[in-house]
Amino acid sequence: MAAISTPDLERLAVGAWVPDEVELRHGWMLRAADGFTGRGNSALVLADPGERLDDLLDDVVGFYDDRGLPPLVAVPLPEFDGLHRALRERGWQFHHGGRVLLRSLDGLAPRPGARTVDISTELTDDWTARYQYRGEVLPAAGRRMLVRGDTVALAAVRDGDDLVAIGRGAVVDGGEHGGWLGVNAVETAPGHRRRGLASDVLAALVDWARGHGADRAFLQVDLANDVARTVYERAGFVAHHTYDYLQAPRPPAGGA
Repeated sequence: MAAISTPDLERLAVGAWVPDEVELRHGWMLRAADGFTGRGNSALVLADPGERLDDLLDDVVGFYDDRGLPPLVAVPLPEFDGLHRALRERGWQFHHGGRVLLRSLDGLAPRPGARTVDISTELTDDWTARYQYRGEVLPAAGRRMLVRGDTVALAAVRDGDDLVAIGRGAVVDGGEHGGWLGVNAVETAPGHRRRGLASDVLAALVDWARGHGADRAFLQVDLANDVARTVYERAGFVAHHTYDYLQAPRPPAGGA
């Protein structure tokens, strides 16, 4: 599997999870989507702005203040370790982090006895009800982002009338890097976990993505989500890089 740089992989990831707004400033990608997910509401570092850093940080704070959102910067590591240190020296605080995993689609096949997985482009009410992002009801911004993209699939496993497992896939054209499947929103109902349903959803999305020109897959997992990381590592995904979200320092109480 040919190597891909961290900035190129991060650009691909944005193509699979497209926010409402994207602005490019000095090599950073400022993203906003009514606060739904860190990936949709943070300034993604794709280059070192050098001496323009402080001016750029002022732009970032202003961009998110104008939208009533906390100013967050997503810093891929170890690619931008120096920028990470520079932001911490300026008082930016760690908020949370994530890990990017990837693998070739070769050899990723359904397990014996796999459940039937339906693939659709329609976002249904029971699908959104199953997708309880961080334990919250899916907001309008989430609905928009789930179906946004050139080639998107929504996977579902049913047990009778009950929707018991879901997942989302988006195929992104990586140019010289080929076609990529981005995976997210994989969830299983509490009473149906540890039965291989997440693996069934993943295998079905892989099969669908191959038919749309993808030969590699990537996904992003919260650093604290050990269960999801274990599932994906068992499926052959390996770590490419990590990233930290850093939040702007709060002004002192009573300050401007």
